[in-house]
Amino acid sequence: MDPHRWVNTISVPNPVPKKNTYNSVKKYSLMTILFVCGLLFVSVLKNETRNLQKEINKLEAAINVIKFNLKQAILDNEVITSPENISRLAKEYLNINLTSYKRSQIKNLNDKTEEFTKVSKIKKKETSKKKIKNLSTSIKSQV
Repeated sequence: MDPHRWVNTISVPNPVPKKNTYNSVKKYSLMTILFVCGLLFVSVLKNETRNLQKEINKLEAAINVIKFNLKQAILDNEVITSPENISRLAKEYLNINLTSYKRSQIKNLNDKTEEFTKVSKIKKKETSKKKIKNLSTSIKSQV
């Protein structure tokens, strides 16, 4: 029997294990690339939100100005069209005595205005026919 036969079958542990340097370099480079990309993405996103916020602030300021102008216009309209102001302005500028009428004293003129418009349309048609006749006679006389 061979005494070394059993010794060769025992595996000897490696005193210094080899580190897989390729995997660690790959892992750290991937992490670094992702970190840099993340920083770039965050800065771009931050700039976009800042620009959007500036635009929102400008639009809100414009809305506030428009609301203020609308309130001023409404106030001016209420002051100008108030009955007291109308009568004061009438006395100041018209120099006539205004009299108030009751609702029963006001006549409805819808029927008369409709008749007036019909008559005016008929007159317009007649005048256009006369113009056409005058043109045709003037053309005949020139020929």
